[in-house]
Amino acid sequence: MPPQHAVNATPQAVELQCDGARCQMPAGVSQKTVGTIFLYHNKTDRAQVLRIEGLEAGLLWQMVQTSMPEAAALSNTGMAAGGGGIRSGSAPVSAPLTIESLDAEKDIAKGWYVSGSAGQTTTFKMASHPLPGGGQVYVWAGGNAEFERNFKAYFKRAQRLAELFANSIYPLEAALLGEHWGALDQSEAAAEFLPSAHRDVHIVAVPLEKGTAGYVNIYDRRHGDTARGNRAHAIFMQLDFFAPRAADPRAGEDTLDSYQSAVAVLAHEFSHLIFQYQKIIKPWQLGEAVHNNVRKREVWESEMFAEAASYLVSSELFSGSIASGQRVNPYLLADGEIENGLDYRDSGCRFDQWRERSCYNKASALGALMVHQYGAGVLKSWLDSKLFGEKALAEAIGLHGGDGYLDLKEQFAGLALLAGKKIQTPERYAFRQREILVPAGEYVSAERRYALPKIELANFKSMLIPLADHKEQDIATKGFISSASNIVTIPPHAMLSFTYSPAR
Repeated sequence: MPPQHAVNATPQAVELQCDGARCQMPAGVSQKTVGTIFLYHNKTDRAQVLRIEGLEAGLLWQMVQTSMPEAAALSNTGMAAGGGGIRSGSAPVSAPLTIESLDAEKDIAKGWYVSGSAGQTTTFKMASHPLPGGGQVYVWAGGNAEFERNFKAYFKRAQRLAELFANSIYPLEAALLGEHWGALDQSEAAAEFLPSAHRDVHIVAVPLEKGTAGYVNIYDRRHGDTARGNRAHAIFMQLDFFAPRAADPRAGEDTLDSYQSAVAVLAHEFSHLIFQYQKIIKPWQLGEAVHNNVRKREVWESEMFAEAASYLVSSELFSGSIASGQRVNPYLLADGEIENGLDYRDSGCRFDQWRERSCYNKASALGALMVHQYGAGVLKSWLDSKLFGEKALAEAIGLHGGDGYLDLKEQFAGLALLAGKKIQTPERYAFRQREILVPAGEYVSAERRYALPKIELANFKSMLIPLADHKEQDIATKGFISSASNIVTIPPHAMLSFTYSPAR
């Protein structure tokens, strides 16, 4: 006979009440309600060994332990000067600079130093478009025989890409997050970097190293006698992303859907330019002090910020699903970044070990959850914080009604537990609907409003959690069979979440 569980009860988030080391399952709450999550937060500086009593014996449970190694690692690792792109890792310093300053209005060809390449890669100016608030976006492309054979097709797509950047990516991110360049109050900054009036953005589409979709490099933005940059606000993008990449195979060669991947990459990389200026260059004195602060910036902080910003932009341009006939947000595709980010193999990917293993799927899903829960303003508060790392994020979340970064990670862990279950998701663990307001101003002539739609967890694949510990992960998963009394050890400043898992 199949196991009985409370399918009609409303799932909820329930905190365990403990007296010392003894915790009792709460009375009046069904343990068999699919989707109800029981949680406990160890707020002390020491590990706690808890005895959880009152669990019905013989039930299968899925448990997640959420910790925050980012805090301990903050003083040991840092962000390289380059800002990586989707699936990219950080870009190494460019090759030595020997070219003269760029005059994009006159130049029709341009050599760029590209990460991983020896010497310059020759590109041709394919398109330009005015940017709101001043400046231009230029699209340059070149670097292989495929480009030369299909020059006309690349030229047409470059025109559309310039328009999408100037009309959507640039104004949305500038209005919601802040400008990518501007006044440099410190005299050292003015001497070291491009003039504050230099606002042009250059999209450079060339063949990049395998596995790299795009990157930016902070040294490209220096204008002095340097051997480290291209003297431009440059976004490097894999040339392959010029090719149509529609989620819907019925889409034509030049439909908006065919630009999904390119838009996601450009939105991600442009937010790195904003992050570099607002969070690294503008606030600190230059010289060795700034380079120390650059190293303090962890890879995960910049990358999660960029993934969340790209998700916001993609949500304005693409929405719905193929089945509905609407344009598809590339982050919400089946087997896409957000769905894969909920898999236990990716949900436990440790941000503090990003250099050994990148965590883009987790950063996408966690960043999307954050803006669904707290709105786009949390990104601006994160950027404006005088703190960095998990402290800056905790401060920003607190300003928007949340309870800090660890609490956000526990919400994310709950998502992984509930993925694929056909239930009414508790609000704490929901990709809830969220209206995004883009105010009229310098970058947007008229107010824009759009919605982040509620994402049903039932539409994701169910993430089966193995009956084994994954202690090396910061969201460590385990399945267990309950007895009348269960003992669990919780590390300092960690959270425990568990939910009933009926047999299938």
